[in-house]
Amino acid sequence: MRYKPKLLEFVDSSFKDTKTKRWAVCTDRDGAIGRIQWFGRWRKYVYYPKHGTFYDHKCQREIADFTELETKKHKEALKNEKMES
Repeated sequence: MRYKPKLLEFVDSSFKDTKTKRWAVCTDRDGAIGRIQWFGRWRKYVYYPKHGTFYDHKCQREIADFTELETKKHKEALKNEKMES
């Protein structure tokens, strides 16, 4: 599944049979500039930038919005699983 706001594209690059998802963060011009994946100690999705990349406030906001949205979805899914058990 792809999610494409204005500047960046988030491409699902999850491994099979894992509890959490993973996305490549891409631009039309530069290709993959980093990845988003679960960071267990913080219990949320975080952005891992590719070395030597930099971002303006618009790109940072898109990344932050996406990680917040996916963290919220993940936690809701876990809550629903517990309620069904």
